[in-house]
Amino acid sequence: GWVWSAPLPSWLGWVWSASLQSRLGWVRFLTGAALLRSRLCFFVAGIEEMQRLRWMSGFGMAIALGMVASAHGQVPIEIPNGSFENPATVFAFPDADEWDETGPVGEDPQLPGVVDTLDTGVFFNSPVDGEGQPSPFFIPNGDGLQIGFIGADDASTIAFFQELPEVYEVGGTYTVNLLVGESFFFPPLTFNPNDPNPPPDPDPALLELSLYYTSGSGDKIVVTDRIVSAEEMPDGPSAGLLLVDVATTGMSVQASDAWAGAPIGVMIRPVLGLSGVWNVDHARLAVTCATGTPGDADLDGDVDLADHAALAGCLTGPQNTDRPTGCPPCAYARLDADGDDDIDLRDFAELMERFGN
Repeated sequence: GWVWSAPLPSWLGWVWSASLQSRLGWVRFLTGAALLRSRLCFFVAGIEEMQRLRWMSGFGMAIALGMVASAHGQVPIEIPNGSFENPATVFAFPDADEWDETGPVGEDPQLPGVVDTLDTGVFFNSPVDGEGQPSPFFIPNGDGLQIGFIGADDASTIAFFQELPEVYEVGGTYTVNLLVGESFFFPPLTFNPNDPNPPPDPDPALLELSLYYTSGSGDKIVVTDRIVSAEEMPDGPSAGLLLVDVATTGMSVQASDAWAGAPIGVMIRPVLGLSGVWNVDHARLAVTCATGTPGDADLDGDVDLADHAALAGCLTGPQNTDRPTGCPPCAYARLDADGDDDIDLRDFAELMERFGN
């Protein structure tokens, strides 16, 4: 159950093994593996994807079988432009790259010729004022140079949202975080601040952070959400100058859930309000993955050709811990049988041991 290779000179790009000849025969039979000088390319279940396995030369290497799958903890999933850094601006701009935006559309009064959703966009969080002095409006716990803004009027279908390349994986528990604050100049309100007779005890404005999926009919269905109240925002000298970190975590995805396998959607929108602006920044997503039998990438209780195909798309080679594009994070965690954060021949051998079980 192991491969031993003597120290190899750096120019010698192949590995010799006498102890695995019979196993290599089965590997060739089951997966079409071929040992070609410095690379081992194998074709899984007719899939024509070849994955290069990077062999280390100059020292010996051992491959051990029988490892157990390890939990990788929370695995981050990128939300493109989650910190609202694009497009770059020196003041404010009514758009945020990568995010879809809804709301009233018109020409920006301060940017002639720019027509966009006026109640969503980005602004520059300048640490200094026009005279180079520390700005009294700087938000010190923002992420990066810019912050997003979104109007608080719930009657105008205002929203930031985007669907990610990643999908909801069975056994995955998803958490989304967001930094939220209120505008220093225009705090979110449920009444008109110019009303000469404002309500004596108004309800607080509310903002929703949610994960969703799109149904077959095109509706956005909320999977989990967090309602943020204006009453949670800092008051006193910090009013409008600090952001609060909020989060929501869904239940573990089940195979029977309608959103299992659907693209992950992230949405930010006001759900109660009439006037004012929310500040939003640093949207983050992470998943905690349930694991079962090592090699059971889809957590369906067996190790079969579907798991072989998943491994082909997740191979990294020894000591390469960068998850390949297109390899789902939970599948990666379940295929990493020895828990060393890469997918290589150790993990392939473990899958072969359990194939058909």
